[in-house]
Amino acid sequence: MFKVKITHTYIIALLSSFVFSANADEYLNAKEIKQLVSGNSITGIWRGKEFKQNNHADGGAIVNIKTMQLFNVPWIANEKNQYCEDWGDWGWGCYKLKRIRDNKYLSIRVDTKKEETSIWTIHLGFIAINL
Repeated sequence: MFKVKITHTYIIALLSSFVFSANADEYLNAKEIKQLVSGNSITGIWRGKEFKQNNHADGGAIVNIKTMQLFNVPWIANEKNQYCEDWGDWGWGCYKLKRIRDNKYLSIRVDTKKEETSIWTIHLGFIAINL
């Protein structure tokens, strides 16, 4: 009887880890992206440079990239379940987002030929974006 309990416990643990890992592999949908970034801040590294930004609920973001100027860019969560920013003459930057732990998200740029990935940290509310 003891062996049966261990087997059942093992099976339950195995199934639980499978369900968790399946959910962890899912990308955020547009609604989840909008809820995640609206009124919050994002920090990370972009092409080797630290960045900080505050995303306003009205679809505008103030972005500071180290060694560059401050930028005001519009952002959206589109019908393809991507987080996108309009960088004017530089074009759009669109990303799929996947939660990897706590407030850390894997961002995968999807609108370029060369894949770009980075880890974004989401901060509740606005932060100082000085660099």
